[in-house]
Amino acid sequence: MTDRKTFVNDVKAQLKEWDSEIDELQAKIAKGGDEAKQRLTPYLTKAHEAREAVVAKLGEIDDAGEHAWDSIKHEAEHTWHSFKNAVNHFKAQL
Repeated sequence: MTDRKTFVNDVKAQLKEWDSEIDELQAKIAKGGDEAKQRLTPYLTKAHEAREAVVAKLGEIDDAGEHAWDSIKHEAEHTWHSFKNAVNHFKAQL
């Protein structure tokens, strides 16, 4: 079982990687013109919202007692997968 600190550090490291990827995708949208911006902005918005959900869940982990850790960990993993899916869906639209 992954301990809390390792889990949080792993998620934060993955967030940094995805943040860089989102920045690159956002730059592609900016270069793509008005049609691309209009078509792709909703996907970008979903990716940002999903990222914020991951950050919020990390905050819950920091605040949680040991008894709640397992439950929150599963919720955080689900939130993380949702974020990855949002980014992958966004990438697929390019």
